[in-house]
Amino acid sequence: MSAAKTVVGLDLSLTGTGLARVVKGGLEVKRIGSSGSADATLSERSGRLHFMAERILDWTGTPVLVAIESPAYRSFSGHAHDRSGLWWSVVSALFSSGVTVAEVPPATLKKYATGKGTANKDAMIAAMVRRFPDVDINDNNIADAVALGCVAARLVDQPIDGVLSQARGQAWKTITDRMGDLQIG
Repeated sequence: MSAAKTVVGLDLSLTGTGLARVVKGGLEVKRIGSSGSADATLSERSGRLHFMAERILDWTGTPVLVAIESPAYRSFSGHAHDRSGLWWSVVSALFSSGVTVAEVPPATLKKYATGKGTANKDAMIAAMVRRFPDVDINDNNIADAVALGCVAARLVDQPIDGVLSQARGQAWKTITDRMGDLQIG
């Protein structure tokens, strides 16, 4: 058996990024939050994004793989530009550190986690709490990060989330088809 590989799932958010680290078959979670202001200056917004990215990257470390949720391109809620800035700051820094990054679309992640690509936030939380009752999964950002951590663990052949149902297996096939010849580690 090969040595355990550390992988991370990231659900980036300006107000509460969810992080999940899988190491030696165990699962660690964290939420990194930040509050902004509608009247923040450009300098303040830049500083907030830099501060958040730094905290996220410090906690993430240098795992062999990070699974990250793709941006929701059809989402038109506030601060899309700032969210994009955070996403690219984190992804670019991971690549610069030699970390492999796997991007998972939101609907595919939902189907992988729950069996339904249209699952709502509560269904995602419930699915992850059922699968990991001893882990403090107390909000949707952490639930999504845990699901992404499960994807990452399965991608390195160290699954932590049990046998896949038919629907979840279909999502897994979609994920692996998207990854192509992803070079991990």
